[in-house]
Amino acid sequence: DGELMRMPALANVTPEGADALRRAFPRPVGRDTGAGRAIVTCDVDAIPDVLDEPGYGIGDSASVTGFRSVVAVPLVRDGKPIGVINVGRLEPGSFADNDIALLRTFADQAVIAIENVRLFKELEDRTAQLSRSVGELKALGEVGQAVSSTLDLETVLRTIAARATELAGMDGGAIYEYDETREVFHLHTTNRLPDAAGVLTPATAIGEMRARMVRAH
Repeated sequence: DGELMRMPALANVTPEGADALRRAFPRPVGRDTGAGRAIVTCDVDAIPDVLDEPGYGIGDSASVTGFRSVVAVPLVRDGKPIGVINVGRLEPGSFADNDIALLRTFADQAVIAIENVRLFKELEDRTAQLSRSVGELKALGEVGQAVSSTLDLETVLRTIAARATELAGMDGGAIYEYDETREVFHLHTTNRLPDAAGVLTPATAIGEMRARMVRAH
């Protein structure tokens, strides 16, 4: 993720090995694992025998997973590593070129899958933003129409309260006018709230609003 390696998927690992690996992640990128080396170098890292590899291992890797030989293939997007496919065998030994080539193909497919999910989420977010924008423009248009079509203040304020409550995703709202001379609030209109006292002092206005929100539920 740009900072830590995370492990979202496992296959063909013993329950004990899976538990140990899950406890070891997330972890910083480093050269103590094949996955870390593949990310650092942006290239395949093949280890014929982890027991002969200096500085390698999440604890004692062979005892944790049972794998003696491992290979890590980076998932590369736009020239940058975004993940790793890491596989292993119970026996030590080198990996054939065609096996590594096959893993590169799987890595490419994984990149496409990850990219598709990212693009889909971006599309969802953009669609949601556009929907909100359309809703906001519609609400502002209704408020503007109310302002320009009537001199009835209560009608205009009711429209504003209703659209503000709706767009903000709130359960209810009200509009008060503050009388600076008397230091009181005059209630003009409410939306989705029970009727309340028409005049409130600043000290009681917030408490009254909270109480009415509770009653509205």
